Amino acid sequence: MSKILLIVLFAMCSLHAWPQAIPYSQVKGRIKDQETQQPLAGATVALVHAKDSSHAATAFTDKNGAFILGAVPSGRYQLYITYLGYQQQLKAITVTDTLLDLGSIGLQKSGVTLGMVEIVEVRAPMVVKKDTLEFNAGYYKPRENAVMEELLKKLPGVEIAADGTIKVNGETVKNILVDGKPFFGDDPKLATRNLPADMIDKVQLIDRKSDQAQFMGMEDAQRDKEINVILKEKNDQFLGSMAAGAGTEGRFAGNLSINRFGEGEQVSFLGGANNVNNTGFLQGTGQGIGVNGITRSWNGGVNYNKDLSDELKVSASYMTNSNRTENEQTSTRQNLLPDTTYYYNQQSVRVTSQTNHIIDMRTEYRPDTLHYLMVTGSLNFMSTDNLQQDIYESSDGEHRLVNSGQLFNNNTAKAPNAGASIFFGKQFKKKGRKLGANFYFMNNVNRQEGYNRSNNLFIEPVGEPGRDTVNQLNEQDSRHRLVQLSVTYSEPLFKNYFLDFFYAQIRNYTTTGKLTRDFNEAKRAYDQLNDSL
Repeated sequence: MSKILLIVLFAMCSLHAWPQAIPYSQVKGRIKDQETQQPLAGATVALVHAKDSSHAATAFTDKNGAFILGAVPSGRYQLYITYLGYQQQLKAITVTDTLLDLGSIGLQKSGVTLGMVEIVEVRAPMVVKKDTLEFNAGYYKPRENAVMEELLKKLPGVEIAADGTIKVNGETVKNILVDGKPFFGDDPKLATRNLPADMIDKVQLIDRKSDQAQFMGMEDAQRDKEINVILKEKNDQFLGSMAAGAGTEGRFAGNLSINRFGEGEQVSFLGGANNVNNTGFLQGTGQGIGVNGITRSWNGGVNYNKDLSDELKVSASYMTNSNRTENEQTSTRQNLLPDTTYYYNQQSVRVTSQTNHIIDMRTEYRPDTLHYLMVTGSLNFMSTDNLQQDIYESSDGEHRLVNSGQLFNNNTAKAPNAGASIFFGKQFKKKGRKLGANFYFMNNVNRQEGYNRSNNLFIEPVGEPGRDTVNQLNEQDSRHRLVQLSVTYSEPLFKNYFLDFFYAQIRNYTTTGKLTRDFNEAKRAYDQLNDSL
C-alpha cells in the first residue's frame, strides 16, 4: 500500500506554460589599474539584473586581470566591479545572443580627489577582510520562504552534501555563528535548515584561528572554517514557523522553530517529531536515515546568548534527540541445481535505538582592554541499543528438514563524554608584549555490552540430529583522557619584530579492554572467560 503524507500547510500553486528557448551569451573583459595599466588579479565582477538588482553571475579576475561570465541570458544588466584599495565601478550593459567583450576597464585608486562626486550606495557582492570573505546576501536571492541552506548553495566555493555537511573550498565548516554568537554548538545543520534566508544580510566565511592565536596575533598551524551570518535587523519579538502533517498507516510529521534575535540577547527553540524516516528537524528538505525500515524520530533544543554587560557575555545550548528504527523481513528462496533442489526460509527482525543529550556552554569576560578570559564546556551523553533476531530453516527437494536455527544478538552502548577549556590572555602596557595561557581537558568513555546467542540444528545424512549452540556475553570498555596546558609569551624587539616563547605539556591516556564470557548452565551466569576471544 502506498504511503501518503498530507502536510497541513498553506501553499500557492500556479500554472506554467512551456517557455520559448532563451538565448544565452558570455560577457568578458579585463580589469586594470587606470594609471599604471597593470592587470588587477582577484577583482570581483558581479552581474545583476537592472530591473531588480537580483544576482545573475559572479566571477573573479585571473592573474592577467581577465574575467568571463558564462551562460548569461539576454537582457539589461548592471556590472559591479570591486577591488580592495580601488574605487568601485558601476557599469550598465546590455547582453544579446552574441559574445559581449567589454575590453579593458580601468579602476582608480581610492582617495583620488574629484571635482564633483555623486554618492550612491554600491554594495559589492563580496568583500575580502583579512581572513574573512564577506558576501552580500542580497545578490544571491533564493526562492521565497527558503531556509539558509539554499542561500549558502548559491555562494561561490560553498558545497552542501545531502546530509547537510558544508564545505568551503573543500574544507568542512565546523560551526555557524549568528551575529558572532554560537548557535546550538557545533552542529551547522541546526542553523542552515531552520533559519530563514530572508532575514540574513551578510554571510562571512572565516578562517578561524584558535583563541590563543587570535589574542596573541600569531599564526596557527591549523585553522577551522566557520560561517558567521549577520542579520538584517534586531528584533525583540519571537518569530517562528510551524508545520504538521498526518497520513495513512499512522504516519505523522511536525516541527516547530521559534527565534528571537534581539540587541544583546538571542533565544531559539527548535522541536520536531515524525515517523517518516527523517532523523533531523523537519525544516527545509530533510534527509532520511538511509536504512531500511520505519524510523520514529523526535528532537528538541534551546539556544540562549546574553550580553550581561559590556564585559561579560554568556551562551548555552541544550539538544536532545531520539531515533528508533524497526525493520521486519520475511524471505523464501528456492535454489535449483542440476541434480537437486534446496529451499530456504528466513524471518528477521531489526530494532535500532539511539538517544543523545548535548550541552554546550561558553563564557567570555573582558574587564578591560588588557585582560581576557574565556571558559567553554561541553557534555555529551549517547546511548544505543541494537537488537537482531533471525529464525531460519533449510530443506531439500522433498521438503525434508536439513538444518534450522535461531540467532539473537543484543548490543547496548553508553558513551558519556565531557570537555572543557580555559583561556586567559593579558596584554602589558608595553605595546606588543602579551601573555596567553590555555588549559584543555577531555574525557571520553565508551562502554559496550553485547549478548550473542545462537542455536543451530543440523540433520546428519543418517538422520541423526546435531546441535551447535553459542551463548556469550561480550564486554568492551574504552577510555580516552587528554589534558593539555600551553603558555605563549610575546616580547617586542623593535618595529614589526617579536620574540615568541611557547611551552606546552600534553598528557594523553587511552585504554581499551574487551572480554568475552561463556554462559555457565550450572550457575546460570556468564562467568566462564573465553580466552580465545
